[in-house]
Amino acid sequence: MKEMNIDNIKINSVHLLRTHLPKLFDFINDKDLYDYIDSSLKFSKQRDGQRINANFSKILLDLATEVKVNNRWTIRNEMYYINSLFDQFVQLEESRSNFKNLIKSALFNHNDQNFLNVIGELGACYDLCRKYQYLGYEIPLNNGYSIDFKFGKRDGDYILVEILNSQYDPSKYEDNDSFERLIIHRLTKKITEKKILILDKEIIDRIYIFPIIHGITPEIIKANHEFLNSIEKNDLNGVKCINPKYFGSIGKKYSLLSTEEIFKWP
Repeated sequence: MKEMNIDNIKINSVHLLRTHLPKLFDFINDKDLYDYIDSSLKFSKQRDGQRINANFSKILLDLATEVKVNNRWTIRNEMYYINSLFDQFVQLEESRSNFKNLIKSALFNHNDQNFLNVIGELGACYDLCRKYQYLGYEIPLNNGYSIDFKFGKRDGDYILVEILNSQYDPSKYEDNDSFERLIIHRLTKKITEKKILILDKEIIDRIYIFPIIHGITPEIIKANHEFLNSIEKNDLNGVKCINPKYFGSIGKKYSLLSTEEIFKWP
């Protein structure tokens, strides 16, 4: 690719994001984005031009196509939601530099193949920031793994939160019992994958799994609302959970919604 073309990609990307994700630039500058594009092109070249299916560079391409070619608002709705999150992050008491590291790590990750995971982590982080103090992202554990977030409690203690981004296919829904088994299985699988149970009990007692379920329909949520609202009462081998949330629209607002918000919506 010629240098001039790369320069055009950088300029066009900045313009696109300043139009549809302007609050991102409260946390990064043009150079940060240019560096990401350079590393993304290098990453693609190392894989013989193959692009990751759904990371941020792919979302940029999809956004450009959506704006130029058709009238769909799928990506723009996601960008609008993320932009509102960034605006809310700015207004929190925590320093902007803390969130800058989170945002750059979440967005500019070549290896994360699903942009929904980025949206899920950012949405869950803000949701928790309304109750706790944000203390960090990708917290190393002494079992060789890391956990997504660390939050401070008002009493000076802290909790550790792992986000479980779970894609659900409504066409495979059979009944409430099989749905419950699937959700518990996915929560248990996350605990196993992170080898949480080999940690000291003092650490296990601080850990929460926070499921963000993508793709699920309001009808399935309403049919299972009692179970979904009781997940926080489950004790999975000593690991606690937070009741799940879901992305969707109430009216024209695309946001992260609770079971109760969806259950009460007509």
